[in-house]
Amino acid sequence: MISYQISYKDFMYYLIAKNWSKSMYFYKILSVIQNDLFVNMWCLDFPAERYRFGVLCYTCSIKHNTVFANFTFSSEIENMQSNSKIFKGSGWPEREIWESFGIFFKDHPNLHHLLLNYGFKGHPLRKSFPLSGYKEIFFVDFVGKILNLKIQLVQEIRDAEHVKSWNLF
Repeated sequence: MISYQISYKDFMYYLIAKNWSKSMYFYKILSVIQNDLFVNMWCLDFPAERYRFGVLCYTCSIKHNTVFANFTFSSEIENMQSNSKIFKGSGWPEREIWESFGIFFKDHPNLHHLLLNYGFKGHPLRKSFPLSGYKEIFFVDFVGKILNLKIQLVQEIRDAEHVKSWNLF
């Protein structure tokens, strides 16, 4: 454990990615805490940092009426341990994070694509992913085919003058 913050009816602790799964299991079976409900998990992208991704997981204890925010950091090449054996509800969000950000979860029982097709290259929620993608897919009616064209992005020099609407009156 790196550090922790305590507030009223709330407890937040920061973990190293190697201790992620063991600590989640410990806080589930510890009688004082008893985190028995998985709430949600999501990921943050910090491209300039050494540990690029931050993964946040909320669990709660119904018995003690407390919420835990489990936050850990991971690099692009580091694998994270899956929590799907500890909390059954974490399987789907781990698959979404793997598909969208590229963080691989070790020992996940069913790490397959959910939203993207299997030929898709890249991870669309990374900040380094281009907003327009790499290919343009469209249907040409007179040919009767679906065409895939590689997008060629050219940035022209633009000079735009913005008129403020409140200055017109």
